[in-house]
Amino acid sequence: MKTHAPVETLIELVSKSWPQALHAKAPGVWSVYRTYDSLIAAYANAIAPLGLQVADAEALAALRSQGEPYMLSPTQLCYFMLISSGGLTKVLKRLEAQEWVERVPNPDDGRSQLVKLAAKGIDVLEEAVIAVAAVEKQSMAGITQEEHDQLQRLLARMAANLNQEPTGC
Repeated sequence: MKTHAPVETLIELVSKSWPQALHAKAPGVWSVYRTYDSLIAAYANAIAPLGLQVADAEALAALRSQGEPYMLSPTQLCYFMLISSGGLTKVLKRLEAQEWVERVPNPDDGRSQLVKLAAKGIDVLEEAVIAVAAVEKQSMAGITQEEHDQLQRLLARMAANLNQEPTGC
């Protein structure tokens, strides 16, 4: 059973019962929401067998993307993620329990610690990247490179129109 009504159903319902809420570009925005939800669900299903949640994989990937020694402060880590700082604490506890990350003293500030990607974290992340890449390829099946490039440009413009700074950490 689907957990959300398709965008086409929403358009039909809103156009009949609340037409003032249906502007010409609303369906595009609603489609972005639905696509995001579908991608996150597919990512979650793909990496669940590895014992990872989406936020876990995001944190590991953010650390890995920094290059060696794969370390960030919790604030820096949160900057590269899509979760709140409260959510980050839960993620870090899960990652530490699995020995995928470790806390190390911050050499620049003895009062704080850095989060470091551990060897086990690199290993599980490599598996997760393969699973996520398969989902991404499936999601873009039948879309030409030109269409992909256009989609990327349009989504970048949409994000720029919102003109908001990241928040949460």
